[in-house]
Amino acid sequence: MKKLGSLFVLILLLKITNIMAQDKAKVLVLIHSDNGGTYELAKEIAKGIESDKNATAIIKQVKESQNQKLKGVPVATVEELPTYDGIAFGSPVYFGNISTGMSEFLSKTVNLWTNHALEGLPATVFMSAGSGAGKELALQAFWNSLAVHGMVLVSNGIRGTEGINKAIPQGNTVLGVTSMASLKDVERPTKDERNLAELQGKNFAKVALALKGTFAKKAMATIEKSVNVNETLKQKILPFLKFRNLQETISLLYVQEIWFSLIRLL
Repeated sequence: MKKLGSLFVLILLLKITNIMAQDKAKVLVLIHSDNGGTYELAKEIAKGIESDKNATAIIKQVKESQNQKLKGVPVATVEELPTYDGIAFGSPVYFGNISTGMSEFLSKTVNLWTNHALEGLPATVFMSAGSGAGKELALQAFWNSLAVHGMVLVSNGIRGTEGINKAIPQGNTVLGVTSMASLKDVERPTKDERNLAELQGKNFAKVALALKGTFAKKAMATIEKSVNVNETLKQKILPFLKFRNLQETISLLYVQEIWFSLIRLL
């Protein structure tokens, strides 16, 4: 009888744990990281997300990395994005814009966009910058891409900036935390940049939990596999460039550039 009672208590605890887990917000921390700087910030974002124990954070990358630090980090699929209660996006800064890897991943979300699959889903962004030049332009570019999807954009504001060390350059911005990875005056991300990232994650978890269940999660099984439009155009047009004279080649290249320009405007 005593064993039966213990078994009953164990089953009850498992059910309670399962219910509590279902009540938590499930947040994806989606990154592209070249040298590990974005990944370091991602870990702090995830730490903040889980700090109040009302959300779970899962770090994934948009593509396989050669960096040893990221060898164990799983690769995300486009189709899984709508299954989360919030997504924190992280990328290096490339010439005042998001990285090529992140841009390529987002270019595959056309089917999510046309099916309204990410509308109402909370999103926040963070980036690893080199010298810091162009970081806010890059953050705004990130916001533009996510706004097109109808995502709820969560900024960092001036949260936590009153206590940072102002004697050294820091990556604080109102749109999202950054780190100036190429400035080696101190270890990067700095202690303050890490704290800001944790605060951003903590605040984002509250928003994700508050909005959990308020938007319809789309079943992606019926949505066709994403197609990279640029690659499709290249496959169809570039073979024609063989066996052509110079004038025809120039004409075809001109037509191809018009196509690519149109795609970028869409």
